[in-house]
Amino acid sequence: ERLAASGLGVPLVVELTAPQAADPELVGEIRRVLDDTGLPPDRLRPGFPAAVLTADTGDAADNIRVLAEIGVPVELHGFGDATCLAEFPVRGVRLAPNLVARREHPLVTGTLSALVDAAHAAGASVSADGVETPAQAEWWQERGADLVSGPAFPELPDGLPAC
Repeated sequence: ERLAASGLGVPLVVELTAPQAADPELVGEIRRVLDDTGLPPDRLRPGFPAAVLTADTGDAADNIRVLAEIGVPVELHGFGDATCLAEFPVRGVRLAPNLVARREHPLVTGTLSALVDAAHAAGASVSADGVETPAQAEWWQERGADLVSGPAFPELPDGLPAC
């Protein structure tokens, strides 16, 4: 409600657990929250664990598809394998923390570049979490990340929490 009322153009990212992502009641609950708060569907970003798509082809996959149909852009969190982007209407990915933490290792840098390119080719935005300094934010920007979050960014106005 506070975010909807604030007028800020930032998304509300909600990181889901694997059981939450596969909950058959998830879409109904999201619809209820959107109706109750007035938050536009495109401002909510439920984050599905990427692993749920490799381990589950049932309710989690159905939830992603239905959410896309109603205009809620789903993110995959812990993203490290681009093959799922060919099957699911995902609008954003959050890179896997182990890749983000090792971003400057020569083997990982190449992998990150390929993942960012693959995500963009699939029409998804790319975010990196854990950015601690402006220099790190610039590093990610140079590699094509669309969004960064972490300790380098202050709280949002009106007491809204940063991602």
